[in-house]
Amino acid sequence: MLFKKSDLDTQLNKRREEALHIVDNISEEKLQASNFDKLINRVIVSLKVENITLKKKEISDPQETQVDVSDRPGVRILSPNNQLFVSGHKVVVKIPFKGDEWIFKYMTNPSVLRFPEAEVHNGNLIFEVVFPEDENPESFTREVNDQINLIKEHLTNANKQINFYNERLSDWIWEAVKNRLDRMKHKQERQEEIKNSLKSI
Repeated sequence: MLFKKSDLDTQLNKRREEALHIVDNISEEKLQASNFDKLINRVIVSLKVENITLKKKEISDPQETQVDVSDRPGVRILSPNNQLFVSGHKVVVKIPFKGDEWIFKYMTNPSVLRFPEAEVHNGNLIFEVVFPEDENPESFTREVNDQINLIKEHLTNANKQINFYNERLSDWIWEAVKNRLDRMKHKQERQEEIKNSLKSI
């Protein structure tokens, strides 16, 4: 299932903390160089998150399969394993996407109570829809659209969180740089004070 691990906010906060850690570990020589802003901009670009953009879906031709109908209302099951299979059909839906695929793992805020049953593979979302042979063919369409709309609902929430993170990332990093430069300045001033004090001995 997608969007089920806890949680996207935590992952974005980890990336923010990573950005601040990187700034704190840049050498003083590099921060004092005239072109250090290029270095900082590379850090910002490396930690930005690319939103997921879904592309046009591809739906396979229907294939014959066996469908477990044991969870359907009114079905009597005599099988010892509590399953009942009947003839049916399945279609495979593939949706290419662009963006950081790890986003699909994590629960959004606000969260959606239902989770899409799909897999992520080589830049594609893939899921199957199955129905018994006597099911109305329109049910395929409804189920496919339902899954796609559910995925889009999760992504809408995720993209809002990611947009906020991306918009603030530059401010967070440059604030960390300013704080680091202020600490370096204070350190240098303190060293000068000590040196001047020692001269008077």
